[in-house]
Amino acid sequence: MKSIPASSLLSIMLAVTAGAAPLPPDHAERMTKGLEIFRNDVAPLLKEHCVKCHGGEKTKGDLDLVTREGLLKGGADGVAVVPFSAAESKVMKMLRHEEEPYMPEKKPRLPDAAITKFTAWIDAGAPYSEPLIEGRKPARDRSVVTAEDRQWWAFQPLAKVTIPTCTSPNPVTAFVLSRAAEKKLTLAAPAD
Repeated sequence: MKSIPASSLLSIMLAVTAGAAPLPPDHAERMTKGLEIFRNDVAPLLKEHCVKCHGGEKTKGDLDLVTREGLLKGGADGVAVVPFSAAESKVMKMLRHEEEPYMPEKKPRLPDAAITKFTAWIDAGAPYSEPLIEGRKPARDRSVVTAEDRQWWAFQPLAKVTIPTCTSPNPVTAFVLSRAAEKKLTLAAPAD
């Protein structure tokens, strides 16, 4: 049995904590099956028919399908996919040409076999194994402070420092002059 990637598990946890519907009791098995469907069938279909307009060259309707987070966020018209429920997912109605705008836009309806794969994938939780465009990452939650963020000077603990020796009585000026000297910079003359 294949394991579920951490990114998919994180997406599930975020969906639960964001007040989404409770997960089905067999969600782990369904997500595993969904990953297989995604890798073999849905990812190629999304890349061929959807990503050009929804996250590749453009992001029509504010719907970015490149990452699962973008898919779950939805677009300007609201939620596009309800994980574990293809019947409640707006994107399925568009793919079946039951609701406008029909998808793919200005192209014939996808074959029934492709629509069946999308249905099975969404009913299995709509997992992604990786972003559809290499190197693309999900949008970052700016409310979370990461380890990388903590390296920024404002997150560093306060420390006692020695004021550089300088002819100015102002300690800020002493630091500016010291750093300018290190960089071999000359300061502009004082304004009149």
